[in-house]
Amino acid sequence: MGSGHTHVSTDHSEPTAQAIAARRKANRILAAVLVPLTLLTLAGMAMLWPSGSKDGISLANPYSAAPGVTFDTGKIQSVVEESCMQGSTAPANPRTPAASPPPPAPTACLP
Repeated sequence: MGSGHTHVSTDHSEPTAQAIAARRKANRILAAVLVPLTLLTLAGMAMLWPSGSKDGISLANPYSAAPGVTFDTGKIQSVVEESCMQGSTAPANPRTPAASPPPPAPTACLP
């Protein structure tokens, strides 16, 4: 039905001197970029390699942190269990402050 085509070249001539020179120039440029990047990567890896004393590291306390780090704490004021179909129509809890915004409406029912 249709005409076929091929990607086989019947002309197997040797590359020209100009093509060889262009390939060598491209290889030199590639090496000039990649060799310094490789050396900088290896030097950075050596400088950042973990070493030294590990006395200050304590994994036993999950709340240990760097100096100046704080952890926020809070208090649960109310817990309401309701059906997904009801939405947020539960009566207000008298212990809940009046200034607090209403809870967000549920977006999806979970089994």
